Amino acid sequence: MICSRCGSEKNVESHHIIYKSQNGDNSDANRIPLCQACHDYRHCLESNQKMLAKETQSDRIEVLQKRLEIIERENTPLLILRRGYYSYWNIYKEMLSPKIGKRKLKYIWQDYETHLGKRP
Repeated sequence: MICSRCGSEKNVESHHIIYKSQNGDNSDANRIPLCQACHDYRHCLESNQKMLAKETQSDRIEVLQKRLEIIERENTPLLILRRGYYSYWNIYKEMLSPKIGKRKLKYIWQDYETHLGKRP
């Protein structure tokens, strides 16, 4: 099998479009082949989209929208082929790492302020 998202032939799994927990079946029409990295990405994306759909507070909506942007930007098919799936929390930990230089931290805060309007 070949991953339908990135084209990888390694660790390809079947992703249920309608989850079995939601009465989805095992038919070929309800499954798509995804490598493990794209499968992880897909579940993360769907989970965050569900949270966003239920959220009513505008500031939390902005945070979830930013999180989705980051997840999508950091997990293009090409990037997944090169280095695998990169979770939002890995990115977040890097941003807050004490090893970051002041210059990089300045740009992180600028990006944060652009999307949320203030520092925490």
